[in-house]
Order: sequence, then C-alpha cells, then structure tokens
Amino acid sequence: MQETLILRLPAYGTNEPIPWLVWHKNQQELIASGSLNSVDELSQLKDKAGRCEVVVALPGQDVFMTKVTLPAGTKRHLQRIIPYALEEELASDIEQLHFSWPDVKGITCRRSRKRANG
Repeated sequence: MQETLILRLPAYGTNEPIPWLVWHKNQQELIASGSLNSVDELSQLKDKAGRCEVVVALPGQDVFMTKVTLPAGTKRHLQRIIPYALEEELASDIEQLHFSWPDVKGITCRRSRKRANG
C-alpha cells in the first residue's frame, strides 16, 4: 500500500477530538487530514482505512505490555490463547480489549518438563 492512515486516539474515557492524516509514502506528501469529534465518528474513515495501511497511536496509560509463556505447539492458536493467558493480570473483561503481539515467525515456544528427583 502506498498510503498510510495515521490516527491518534484520545485517552480511554475522555472525549477529545481525534486527529488523522493520510500520508503517501512514495510521493512523501500529505494527501488528506482532518479531525473527528469523538470515537463514535471513526466509521467515517472506513473507506480510507480499507485502502491504506493503518497506524494508530495510543496514549501510554492505555497500553499494557507484558510477556507470557505459552505451551509448545500453540503458534497457530495465538488469537484464542493469549487473551486467556493474560486474563488474571487484567482488570477488564478480555472480550472488551484488543491484543497484539510480534510476528509469529519470531516466537519460539519451549516445552518445560518437571525434573525427577533422585
């Protein structure tokens, strides 16, 4: 994709405007820009998001970064496994949250074994 839609979302629970812009990579040029009054208006950018790479900037206080150890053989099911692996660490309903992780090519899963005494 030649164009990138960039959004800056406000802090969770606030009602600040949402600035956005569309940048053309090859031409190094601003194609369009604007501001939405609230998250309720995000659907107005649906067409632009469909044809652009989308980058969303979030306030740091709304992001939780952590590491999780997963059982071997789970790479294919990360979307289902990661939210439940983190559920106890989160104060929110996991169905209401968004989870992301690095490209699975860089993830390695190791098996851990119980050591026998003796």
